[in-house]
Amino acid sequence: MKFFVTVILVGFFCWSAAAQSISREVIAICGGSSAVGEVHLSWTGGEALVQTIGNERVTLTEGFQQECRYTITALQTVEELQISVYPNPVADNLFLKNSENLPLQYMFYNINGNVLTTGNTTTDLQSINCSSFAAGTYLLKVVNTETKAVKTFKILKQ
Repeated sequence: MKFFVTVILVGFFCWSAAAQSISREVIAICGGSSAVGEVHLSWTGGEALVQTIGNERVTLTEGFQQECRYTITALQTVEELQISVYPNPVADNLFLKNSENLPLQYMFYNINGNVLTTGNTTTDLQSINCSSFAAGTYLLKVVNTETKAVKTFKILKQ
């Protein structure tokens, strides 16, 4: 009889231990979460029950929210390029108007990202020959070679 009761108790404890799961909970002073599209951010402040153990090479920290050390510095503001392109949609020649005569590099891409033509200009008006391109949508990327400012145009070819 003792053997039977022992087997049943051991079986019950094994079954109940296998049925348990650990939920992701944090004891913290404050916290929150936010999601935009596929980007999810969750944070906590002041996790009260966390222990850290480590040496020069390895650090182990308890808890579900681990510390991330990112330094965010001021971003360099880049002025917008004062350029225009016409006509859009284009049939044969696309004109790049560079009224400030800036040193520019341009790259003409198809919708798959393949570079079709490139060039450099410092003139007021640059002509780009598009007559050999099939009808469709293209991208013209223009970069100021001094300041690295970038402007991209969506070009429709007739």
